[in-house]
Amino acid sequence: MLPYELKQRILPTVTSFTSLILLRIKFTRNIGAFVGRAIPGVGWIILASDVTMISYRSVTTYNSMVKPEDRLYG
Repeated sequence: MLPYELKQRILPTVTSFTSLILLRIKFTRNIGAFVGRAIPGVGWIILASDVTMISYRSVTTYNSMVKPEDRLYG
């Protein structure tokens, strides 16, 4: 972990990933703990964005190549 710590606990971290009911937010001073717990969440957001863009562009490209009766989603 990064050895640098802040004077006050201002960095939010999410603990207990087992279920949404047990999800807790705690504040920490340790930048390493904050970054280590935030990076996976950012990765999931980027992954969801990529899947959405790829799906939309694939359907749009397919619809532009086929006859109107063979189009997906209208």
